[in-house]
Amino acid sequence: MFMHKSKKGFTIVELVIVIAVIAILAAVLIPTFSNLVKKANIANDTALAKNINTALTAYKATNAGDMEFEDVIAAARDAGYIISNLNPTTAGHYFVWEKSTNQILLVDGENAYKVIYANNEKYAPIGENWYFATSDKTAAAALKADAALASANIKDMIANVADLSAAIADGGEVYLDESVVLDKDNLIILDQDKEITLNLGTSSVNTSGIVEDVIPVQITSGNVTIKGGIIGGGGSYVDEDGKIVSSPILTDEGATTVLDGTAINVTANNGYPLFAGETTTKNVVINSQNIGAYVAGNAVVTLENTSITSNGRVVWSCNLIYTNEATKETGHAGTAHAIFKSGTYHGGNNTWAPIVSCGGKITIEGGTFTSNTEDIFQFNGSGEITVKGGTFAGKTLSQLGKTGLQALCANGTVTENADGSFTIKK
Repeated sequence: MFMHKSKKGFTIVELVIVIAVIAILAAVLIPTFSNLVKKANIANDTALAKNINTALTAYKATNAGDMEFEDVIAAARDAGYIISNLNPTTAGHYFVWEKSTNQILLVDGENAYKVIYANNEKYAPIGENWYFATSDKTAAAALKADAALASANIKDMIANVADLSAAIADGGEVYLDESVVLDKDNLIILDQDKEITLNLGTSSVNTSGIVEDVIPVQITSGNVTIKGGIIGGGGSYVDEDGKIVSSPILTDEGATTVLDGTAINVTANNGYPLFAGETTTKNVVINSQNIGAYVAGNAVVTLENTSITSNGRVVWSCNLIYTNEATKETGHAGTAHAIFKSGTYHGGNNTWAPIVSCGGKITIEGGTFTSNTEDIFQFNGSGEITVKGGTFAGKTLSQLGKTGLQALCANGTVTENADGSFTIKK
């Protein structure tokens, strides 16, 4: 005869007791664990802020002048950091650059922006020289909506071009601190009728190759300032002769553009930056295989402290525009005008001199001009070049005089004016 022993399980009371104990332990341990995680995150964020502050100190020691936010970007990149990727790991916290003491602060946004870490305790109060840097759209919107930050600066950090359109829709200042490869569906197009400052920082904006019918950086309307960065590669468009032309940047008629501290590299043999609107270049470096700056249609382009090196034409001022959009008939009815204030300009080849007028006006007030050939000036058809100052082939205008200036012209006739300037026409 077999004996059957019954297996005793947990009673309901016992189960309730166990669950209650687990709940009590969880209530005690989870906050403790959360606090440990938060402390660890704050420690990591503090260490990161310290590292960037070390980079800021080193950068300031080797660069004269006051630090600006673009300098913070450059200093961080030199140390191996990309500011647009540096959102604190601690929830509700922010990195802030405090300009007056040139340091990164770690602040608690959930506690009246209390400073958690500072390298120098003499930082300015919130709203005075505070620059919030965030690439988190939700956080940026919350910061901008906070009345306590009305006088502080919120820097929108964009890590990719896909987010750029949304960032510039309201105008203002936007920072792009990342190397970006563009394709046909992912371009920098600034077409807002507002004031926009796009800080490229140390980023390099390039195409993956020539993309037909598009130009990578297009400024079609509004008042746009582009600071820093490198614009390279090239998209393309079809010119009036049906030729596909490569161009990395276009400023269209109707737009007012300032390029400040930007480098433009044109790699295609038939490429050039195309300026059709009112454009000013300051501290800009352009390297081109063909034309350094194409001043087109009704454009007015002012070059200040700009450096252009070209294997052909440095500047091509052409007032050619469509006189009949339907038939694409062309005529020299525009008012293209290139104005040289200062800088260095070198180019020329067996076909072209560095400075060429194709119906457009050119005014030279200053700058240093050299050529691979014996000529500096040339006309393709009619045109007018006014020379008021500058150095040409190693000689000043006073040293050259009318005869010396004439010797630098591939064609055209030089006339001396009463004020000591010269006009060259063809």
